[in-house]
Amino acid sequence: MAFASPVSPCAPSFEEQAVHQRVACNVRLLRADRLLSLTQAAALAGIHWRHWQKIEGAQVNLTLQTLVRVARAMSVDVAELFGDPLKRLN
Repeated sequence: MAFASPVSPCAPSFEEQAVHQRVACNVRLLRADRLLSLTQAAALAGIHWRHWQKIEGAQVNLTLQTLVRVARAMSVDVAELFGDPLKRLN
């Protein structure tokens, strides 16, 4: 008899992972468009460069405060961080 592994109620859902990936991709593209290093972008946002790196790697849950800081540093509306990154490439 096989047992199904329990799913942690705290584990991120597929939908949550997709949002993390979308934001990460948009942040990375915005930074690249502006020709900024991780350190430069992080300084503009007032956050540590390692935190910016984790944002681009979809490794952290972002607070609203951090989302606003990142958007402001990239001179975009917060909503743009959640947009379709493929449209940004065209």
